[in-house]
Amino acid sequence: MGLIADTARQWVDIPHEPGERLEFAPLNWSQLEIARQVKAEQVMKQAAWFSADTIKGLQGDQQAQSEPADPLDALDKATVLAYGLKGWTYELPFTNEGYKILDEETSVFAFREIGRRSLVTREEQGNGAAPLSEPT
Repeated sequence: MGLIADTARQWVDIPHEPGERLEFAPLNWSQLEIARQVKAEQVMKQAAWFSADTIKGLQGDQQAQSEPADPLDALDKATVLAYGLKGWTYELPFTNEGYKILDEETSVFAFREIGRRSLVTREEQGNGAAPLSEPT
């Protein structure tokens, strides 16, 4: 399917918090581009701290790695969470800025789950890789 809408939302159990769930929505192309731009700006700001020789050395190290880079590494976590986190089962009511008060472990889990649902291949889309689930 070429469209991403509210029907793509999913409730997912939080593995390290039995009984708690988060609601996710995959990001559309525009939101993914924003997350990539924010991450790229952060990387450029950090690169300004290093000398040209250090940057060349880091690039050489990356090219020597045999494993392909994780596509989630190109996305800003806060941006992904801001767009993709849609609800939770915690007692505290959910707000659009709720991602800011998640603990580190839960924020990493949510980021990876939203990213996994947003960055799917054409083959995965055709196979229904991310089935919908409803809250119980």
